[in-house]
This record gives sequence, C-alpha cells and structure tokens, in this order.
Amino acid sequence: MPREFSLAHLTLLTCNPPDLIEVAARTGYDYVSLRPIAVTPNEPKYPFGVDKTLRKATKKSLSDTGVRLLDIELARILPRIDPKVYLPAFEAAAELGGKQV
Repeated sequence: MPREFSLAHLTLLTCNPPDLIEVAARTGYDYVSLRPIAVTPNEPKYPFGVDKTLRKATKKSLSDTGVRLLDIELARILPRIDPKVYLPAFEAAAELGGKQV
C-alpha cells in the first residue's frame, strides 16, 4: 500500500485554501490540512466556516484537483474561548470531507 501525504496549511500559511490545494495537487500530495480558525492575531484569516464564497471555492478546488481534506488546524481549548465558536468551521470542514481537527 503506497503512503499518502498531507500538506499542512502552516507550511504555506500565506496561501488561501484553494491555492494551497492547487500547490498540494501540483506537488503530489494526497491531502491538505486547512486552517479556518485563526490561532494568532497576525496570521492570515481563512474563515471558510462563515465565508460561503471561500468555502465554495475551496470545495471546487478539492473537486477539480482530487486532493482531499484530511483535517483542519486547530482548535484551542482555553478558558476565555467558548468552543461553540468553532462549530461553523467544524461543519464546513465536514462538508468538505474533513474528519479530524
């Protein structure tokens, strides 16, 4: 059985999800790991959980390339964060085929 590889979004965090998927496809990756939940205040934001246009473009890129969504990065559990704020990202990731966080 051949090994499968996933390109983590943190590797190219300046790429939006559709562009990262294209990079993954061109470089032979089977999967991507996307980051719809920002962790730091200064990183680029790709909230495809609430941005339906971005989610649609991401879904199209996955379909066009055959690259699959392995997981999303990352949901921090902190006292000041209500985990319910992550639901849109989780639901969108599930819609895109992701199964892990």
